[in-house]
Amino acid sequence: MNLRLYAFAALLPAAGFGQTPFWQEDFSSQTAIAANWQLGGQNEGSETWKWDNHPALPMLGQVAFEASTAGNGFMVFNSDLNGPHPHAVTLTTPPIDCSGHDQVYVAFQNQYLYYSEEDAVAEVGVSTDGVDFQFHQVLLSTKRFAFEVPVENVFVPIPEAANQPAVYLQFKWIGNFEYFWKLDDLALFDEDPRPANDLFLDEGAIPTAYATPVSQADSVFFAVVAGNAGKTVQTGVAVEVRVLRNDTLLFDLSEQIPDLAPGQQDTVFWDSKFLPDRRGIYKTIYSVSQDQEELWPPDNRLQFQFVVTEALYSVDNGTLVDAIQPPGLADPFWEVGNYYHVKTSGFRGAEGVFSIASVDNAHIGKTVGLHVYQVIPDDDPSDFTDGDLFPVGYGEYTFHSGDASYDLFTAPLYNFDDNEPGISLQAGSDYIVSLTLTDDLFIPYSVRRQYYDIATVVRNGKWFLGGFGADVAAMVRLEITPEVSATRSPEAGSEGLLVFPQPAAGFCRLKWQDPPTGKVHGVIISAGGALVSGFVLNPTADAELNLAGLPDGPYWLHLTDGTKRWVRPLMIHHP
Repeated sequence: MNLRLYAFAALLPAAGFGQTPFWQEDFSSQTAIAANWQLGGQNEGSETWKWDNHPALPMLGQVAFEASTAGNGFMVFNSDLNGPHPHAVTLTTPPIDCSGHDQVYVAFQNQYLYYSEEDAVAEVGVSTDGVDFQFHQVLLSTKRFAFEVPVENVFVPIPEAANQPAVYLQFKWIGNFEYFWKLDDLALFDEDPRPANDLFLDEGAIPTAYATPVSQADSVFFAVVAGNAGKTVQTGVAVEVRVLRNDTLLFDLSEQIPDLAPGQQDTVFWDSKFLPDRRGIYKTIYSVSQDQEELWPPDNRLQFQFVVTEALYSVDNGTLVDAIQPPGLADPFWEVGNYYHVKTSGFRGAEGVFSIASVDNAHIGKTVGLHVYQVIPDDDPSDFTDGDLFPVGYGEYTFHSGDASYDLFTAPLYNFDDNEPGISLQAGSDYIVSLTLTDDLFIPYSVRRQYYDIATVVRNGKWFLGGFGADVAAMVRLEITPEVSATRSPEAGSEGLLVFPQPAAGFCRLKWQDPPTGKVHGVIISAGGALVSGFVLNPTADAELNLAGLPDGPYWLHLTDGTKRWVRPLMIHHP
């Protein structure tokens, strides 16, 4: 589980607390909940908080709810079913007598799954009259798209409830088209209910790609965050990493941390790396232990899987949970792709493999373009632009009746040198394989948390190497095949040429850093590789290119002055 301490909201392990509650509710009686609890708040949709007893009916790709008594009932608000409607829904307890308790702490088990880091806010309110509530924001460290988390326990000190004869608790969820918030096993304590000993692990390093061809497999590094969510100093802490292939142990290292204070975290790095040099299914297992016995040890372990294949690169793990696009699209077209490293020469990019999703089959009849870029080495990755990429290949796919959202599609790739199948891949180079999508298309993804490397990237007006965040692995894959002829290195030269404005309408301007040495011969090629038009320009530092009559969409400009070649992307959009 991904657990982290905060000043006012600390996530606890998912078993018993360290103290005995003076009040509790396990939601076992639907009738009692309906009679005594209040549903309210604001909602432009039709959903409300509801009682349920089906913990194994989660979202696609989500693990079942594992609260201690989830099987006999819990409360849930289904924001996904509520649709694209803003909400601030509330669930309020009947009055609770806290007389005689000088301290009060509330704890509850929950499963919280949200979509928007900007919109989603979970709060617990406290009131002594049932009208005016003082709210505490909770679940601040719960990661977006936490499909893999079965249960989290939340602890909140509520001093305003101390010695009050009537205390109302209110659970409030602000959001818009999120997923679920499930609540169970609510309890009040008059002592800090956190266990004395509670270590956890978070943010384990994983290979950049989930799948890598055996010919391109590279050494894997290891790192993980170890933390103390308990009330006492933890001593003799040992953090271990193991790698198994098909359940055979291949790699095992341990690091020692003398002690961890309450709330402290430490990132552990290992100097040694592991080379997965054979095909198979691999597991990386991080674990942490200590001198003391723990009340809840399962969160002391993180496990990740990756595979070494014959020919496939992928960042996604094959388990699709949803589809996404950038909020507030800057252009009618946007790009999404994945970063892949080529270690060994003698191979060609043969096929792009991908998925898409749309509402009401909006993709049928559309054509999407695939692009393969070679990344030009750059010492300043914070300023990543088109000038850091050299286009080396393309492909396209047209969707026909029967092509459903979330299906897997394959398209052959062609090189820009001669428009023949296959793209020569250079040893030691990084590549981005991307899709250009319209504003009504979404990219399916799996959840695979990548904290240490570049994986999924997005172009929405400009490139963003963080993609949709560390948790989103877009389904854009690459199949490779051995070379059948001599390799060719692409000519450098895309740097030094600026094409603007982007997107263009009736014309675009070309500005060279160094003027061409002779007349410039050029062609405009569609995203699918079709020749659109040709032209000749006089050798000057600036030129204007007429684009009248060209339909909206992504294109490529190919230009040469006889000694140098330039390939630049061009986006056309008529307002």
